[in-house]
Amino acid sequence: MPEHAKKYFKEIIDGNNIYSFHKILIYFYLGRYRRRCSNYPDFVNFLYEVLDFYNFPSEIKKERQDRLRNIYKRIRQMSYLFLDSQYGPVPVNFNLSTIILNFSDYIPHIFKDYNDPIIQTLDSFENLLSTNVYHSAESIRELGFHENKIEKNIDNYKEINELKKITKLKKFFDEDERFRPEHRSWEDDVPILHGLLEFPSFPPVKDAFLNYFSCDREVEWNMKYGKSMCKLTFQADPRSHQLAINLSFKQESEISRNIKIVAKFLNDIIDTSEGLKNEEKLRQLNINIRNFVVDNALQRTYQGLLLSIIKYITNDNLYFEFKEDSIFPLTVVPIRGSKNAAKKIGERYKEVESIANTEMLDRSRLHELKILERALIELEHRSGLLLSLSPLLVYDEKRDPFVEIDGFCFGIKNEKFGVLLVEAKDTKKGSQNKAGKDLAEKFERLKFKTSEKPRIRYIKDGAYCYLPVDGKSL
Repeated sequence: MPEHAKKYFKEIIDGNNIYSFHKILIYFYLGRYRRRCSNYPDFVNFLYEVLDFYNFPSEIKKERQDRLRNIYKRIRQMSYLFLDSQYGPVPVNFNLSTIILNFSDYIPHIFKDYNDPIIQTLDSFENLLSTNVYHSAESIRELGFHENKIEKNIDNYKEINELKKITKLKKFFDEDERFRPEHRSWEDDVPILHGLLEFPSFPPVKDAFLNYFSCDREVEWNMKYGKSMCKLTFQADPRSHQLAINLSFKQESEISRNIKIVAKFLNDIIDTSEGLKNEEKLRQLNINIRNFVVDNALQRTYQGLLLSIIKYITNDNLYFEFKEDSIFPLTVVPIRGSKNAAKKIGERYKEVESIANTEMLDRSRLHELKILERALIELEHRSGLLLSLSPLLVYDEKRDPFVEIDGFCFGIKNEKFGVLLVEAKDTKKGSQNKAGKDLAEKFERLKFKTSEKPRIRYIKDGAYCYLPVDGKSL
């Protein structure tokens, strides 16, 4: 393999760029072909030149390279969009017949004008397939299952040293039935999280995210959680615009064990958020902007994690959603320490209170936030929290309103998982007692899966309870 290709190979490996790995394999196989059986060395040299032209930008040839890459990209894109829309579970089809029959009319729109509406439509359709097919929960779980299967088979292979030889490795993968993809049903498995993380477009920020959610990090976390009963999978899209994150448990895995893993995963997500906010590549940004950029990019992950976990640890057949709340730009934030969380809430509602004659001034919600602030101050929780800045609406199996939770967060204390519920009452008399009574009733109705009993604490105009959740029954 040429030296410049070896350097490119290292860049691909270091950057976890799995979608470019095939380019290096082509260099490798061309080298083997030339050494062993090629009677056409000039043709092999020509293929090397084609590869170099495609993979390595040149100032002299930049315009031609960009044009040819774009032609290749669009032909390939139309091909897989057509095929996958025909056979994938999407409600629309991509029909090529019109384009093929009038191909000359479409050439300037598809291959020359990068901002043409047709190009935007193709890209939007690809995003639809990415969300509903390529990065769907089923696809990512299937990928994780297949990864586990391959790793296990390699670990159990008796002649492991033989796999260092390319001929043996190729034969091993080609002929061994255990390496064929195997479909399985996921209906009975427990999906704790399936979310799409949208990478920020600013290159240094995107690079930092790709570094933190790397293949090595996925392996590290899976080793920590144990792969026998659960599987965590990261999968970035080819353009590095988004990353699918999936954490699922097998049906036979005990709830008490799963909740311990949930606590570890939640703590890892909070640590990752803190690490990104202090990443050297992001320090050129103002601290407040840096925090917002990270939390905004991870917002769908936080929201999906919070809603899926609370559904998993409460009464069956309940449904949860965030109540629309315009006071905060973000719905869920990770934070370390309840006093820091209280400070964040206090700063925001005081800022809102200072704005007169605005629709943002929801007095009832401001009161709920003040009670949440008081509860967090009294809680004296120093570890990680995943805090909802919006009330939670709960519905029963018929989708009728069930309860509303004024204040809520998850916590990890001494490596144990817990939930904080807050009830606020804006009445002149008996607000504490009424809040405590209503909160106790909500715990009774939600039926958290834990052997611990709720211990209601009273504060001015409200009540709260931090309940450890262990997945066991009373």
